[in-house]
Amino acid sequence: SDELMYNGRRNEDLKDAAIKIFAALMGFNVGGGGIVSIAATLQYSMTIPNFLIMEHSEQGHAVKSIILSESFDAKEGQYSLPNKPGLGIDIDEGKLEKYKIEPSL
Repeated sequence: SDELMYNGRRNEDLKDAAIKIFAALMGFNVGGGGIVSIAATLQYSMTIPNFLIMEHSEQGHAVKSIILSESFDAKEGQYSLPNKPGLGIDIDEGKLEKYKIEPSL
């Protein structure tokens, strides 16, 4: 057959499966993660055509963002996508040093 195959499946079958997957709306919960988790999930979510919602703890993450060099807080429940490279946030190592703990061993 001249049809393109992948692991014994026709490409058309694979394309149909992908269409069905992308028809389902996607949502993510970042309740227990830190501000880096929020930034990573936000960037990842923007690559998914059927992304719907990212659940987060607005007050909890506002406290966690104090280690960043610039503000990265939700406004009215929504984060704006940063236009900086990578995750779009910069960790201020000087601020982070304040929270450093020495191991007790």
